[in-house]
Amino acid sequence: MSAPRESYLKLIESQGRINGRFINIRRIDSNGGDGFFSLVFTAYDEVTKQEVVLKFYNPLKSADRDRVERFHREGDILKLLKGQENILECLDGVCILPIEFDSHGITVTHNYEFIPTKKANANIEQLIYRDSLSPLLGLLYFKEMCKAVARIHSKKICHRDLKPNNFFLFPKNDLRLGDFGTAKYLDGSMPDIRANYTMFVGHRDYIAPELICQIGLADVHSYAADVFALGAILFEIFSKQVLTQHIFTPDVLSRLLSLQSTMHLAKPRDRLDIYIGVIDTIESSVNIPNIYDFNSFVPNSIKVFLNLLYKDLTLFNFSKRLMDFQAIHRRIDICVLILRNEDKYRRWLRRTR
Repeated sequence: MSAPRESYLKLIESQGRINGRFINIRRIDSNGGDGFFSLVFTAYDEVTKQEVVLKFYNPLKSADRDRVERFHREGDILKLLKGQENILECLDGVCILPIEFDSHGITVTHNYEFIPTKKANANIEQLIYRDSLSPLLGLLYFKEMCKAVARIHSKKICHRDLKPNNFFLFPKNDLRLGDFGTAKYLDGSMPDIRANYTMFVGHRDYIAPELICQIGLADVHSYAADVFALGAILFEIFSKQVLTQHIFTPDVLSRLLSLQSTMHLAKPRDRLDIYIGVIDTIESSVNIPNIYDFNSFVPNSIKVFLNLLYKDLTLFNFSKRLMDFQAIHRRIDICVLILRNEDKYRRWLRRTR
C-alpha cells in the first residue's frame, strides 16, 4: 500500500464524528478495500443505530474526472432508488466531509466526498467460492438478482457492470444490487460515460459479445448486455468457472474484433443488420460449455433445465437472448420446485419412463 493512501486512511479514521451521525470510523480492511478509486470504511450510525459503510472517493484520483463523475453517478442513482427492494440501501447521496488544514499559517479546507450505505454481511462472489451455497439457495439468490435487474430496467436504468461481487447479502437472505458507477438512464437524462471512455463499459469477465464489438447499438438494446451478465453469473454459481474465459478464446475474440472493424467502416444504420447476420456463425464455432461439465454441484434432476436457462441468457445473438423476466422467473421456479420435491420428482420420472 502506498504511503499517501495510508495517510488518507488514517486521516479519515481520526475523525471523531462525521456529518454529526457517523462514529467509530474504521477501514474495512488493512487496505481500505480493494477499489483503486475508493477508500472504504465501516462506521456506526447514531441515527439508524446500525453499522454502515462509508465509501470515500480516493483523493489521490481527484484529477480523473471520468471516475469522479462515475462516483457522483452512483450516489445520484442510489439516492433515486432509495427504498426499492433488491437495491443497496443508501442513507444519502454523495456527502461532503470538510477537513481543515493549516498551510503556512493559512487555513485551507479540503472536501472529501463519500456515499453512506447499509453494511452487508457478504457478497455473492464470496459465497460462491467459500462453498457457502447449496443448489437450492443458489437458485433462490439468482432469482433475487433477476428481480433487482428487472426492477432497474423497469425504471429505464441499465447497470452495465453486473458481477457477483456487486450483489450484496444482508440478514434474512435479503439480496441487493449495488455499484451503479457505470449505470445509465436510458431516457437521455444522463450523459454516457463513453463520451470520455473509449473502452467497452463493464467488467471483461461478464462482457457481452456485442459490447466487445462496440457496434454502437441503440440504448434499447443495452438491456440485453445486463441479461448476458446474469447468465454468466448463473453459470459461475454452479460451475465455479468464469464463462467468458471458456467462450471468448483468442480465435473468437479475433473474429469479434474483425467484425468490429467491419462495422466501423459501415454506415451506422447498417451495423445492426451486419452484426445479426454474422454473429450466429461466430457462435456456432464456439464450444459452449455445459453448466454441469466442471463438477457434480448441479443436481441431476435440474441439469437439463438449468443448462438451457443459462444458455438462453447468454446467446451471442442478443436479439434471440431470453429477455422476458417473467419467463426467467418461471424457469427458475421450475428448478426450485423440482429440488424441493426431488423425491416425488424421481418417482414421477420412473413412472414416466
